[in-house]
Amino acid sequence: MRKQKKTPLVGDRVPFEVVVMEYDPVESSEYYTKAKFYKWMGPIWSRQVGSKSIFQDLNDDNEANYLIIFLRLITAGYLKEHSEEYAPFIEDISLSDYCASEIESMWKDADHLAVTGQSIRVQYMDQNAAPNGGLYYDFPPDQKEVPRITLLYRPGHYDLIYRR
Repeated sequence: MRKQKKTPLVGDRVPFEVVVMEYDPVESSEYYTKAKFYKWMGPIWSRQVGSKSIFQDLNDDNEANYLIIFLRLITAGYLKEHSEEYAPFIEDISLSDYCASEIESMWKDADHLAVTGQSIRVQYMDQNAAPNGGLYYDFPPDQKEVPRITLLYRPGHYDLIYRR
């Protein structure tokens, strides 16, 4: 069996050491998946992804699934790199196993821990539900900029809020 190459998935600008994809371009279908991820990398890093382009791709299941798994891998990578902060919230399995079964797997709903691995703002309809008693809570809480992604939390469910 040939030894497979390991290539950082996210790239060298923000290296996530744990987000690595093993592939062999000759023998593996994952090579195509990796190529799809790189379609998004340049525009994401240069902040040139237009909302129209994202809207079109997210309404095409073939494209949307690649972007969703990309975001899932980045989320899992962030949680693993900050394991001392997140591992205490996982019972009975390791954080790595949790990420593999709950975050990296497609067709799974994101739970609260998965949401905290993203730079987002969660808006609450009920002030009593927010961790700080306000109408929103930012993840991570100490960031300087207002997150660009806002989710509306309803018990057991998150909805994406579009800004105008």
